[in-house]
Amino acid sequence: MEQNKWNCLVVDAGARYGLHPSWRDARDICEFHLFEPEPVEANRLKIRYENSANISIHSKALAAKNEMRRLTIRSHLGLSNLDGYDLYLSNIHPDFQSSAVESDRIEVDAVSIDRFFENARVDFLKLDAEGSDFEILNGARKKLDTSVLGIRINVDFIKNSETSVTFSEIDIWLNMLGFTLQTIETETRVAKHQGMYPLSTHSGSLIGGDAIWTRSQSDVLLKKSDEINVIFSLFLYLNGLEDVALQFLVSATQQHDLDLAEAMSNPFINLLETKVLAHLASALAAGWWDSKEIFVTYTKLFNKEFPTKEELYLRLYP
Repeated sequence: MEQNKWNCLVVDAGARYGLHPSWRDARDICEFHLFEPEPVEANRLKIRYENSANISIHSKALAAKNEMRRLTIRSHLGLSNLDGYDLYLSNIHPDFQSSAVESDRIEVDAVSIDRFFENARVDFLKLDAEGSDFEILNGARKKLDTSVLGIRINVDFIKNSETSVTFSEIDIWLNMLGFTLQTIETETRVAKHQGMYPLSTHSGSLIGGDAIWTRSQSDVLLKKSDEINVIFSLFLYLNGLEDVALQFLVSATQQHDLDLAEAMSNPFINLLETKVLAHLASALAAGWWDSKEIFVTYTKLFNKEFPTKEELYLRLYP
């Protein structure tokens, strides 16, 4: 595929707050599909992104199959959830227990990822659907087998409803499909039950977090696609996995002749180069690694000299 026709399609289920912060730097170059079944929230998102041609808002729920479903509306709209996932309020973070009270029930249109994107390549999934995430994954089985490279899910370590699935169950299932757990982000206040007067987010008992899985690097390399290699590396960088991303890029360059020479003319490679430069600049500042090796790594990847301090500053802080 020509570089100017490259794409990266991201599906976001439970998009109440808009694009996830991890995608902020790629906001203008990827194709985003945000699914939000709660009407008030969906309309708010449509207004927010009405001038963004690459961001589509769908007033639908994602599920295992196409059908009408009942949505339980709660006083905190972000806790609204599909039927079959009645929340155990006592297991919800204390800050939200009082606002998770049911206020209404409405019928909503639900679709599966496999059916909705039947003729499109889906690259990444972000799921935060108040218990129905595993059902959404089951409705994306074909895409998981053929095209999905990375997944970010807001997982629970304790069951929040009788039918919800915990982190360990999702992890086992995704491993069977060839996905590998990369990290679990737990550095947020709502990821833990904390006691009295907590002084940091490190304290407390763990109840949830954002888990990130990726297709195995060998599977990605077998696709023999510069486009796939680049967006896979970008996903790793955007999710704080810079060391894994750089190791993959070096492998792709050495084993499959990944060509990153056209950095400035391709927005995906341009963003990737910026991420690599920020990574290597931090490595240089840390002083733990040989600077010559860092310079050589950059040159091998992008076929040019590592920028001067002034050029680097202008690139990273335009």
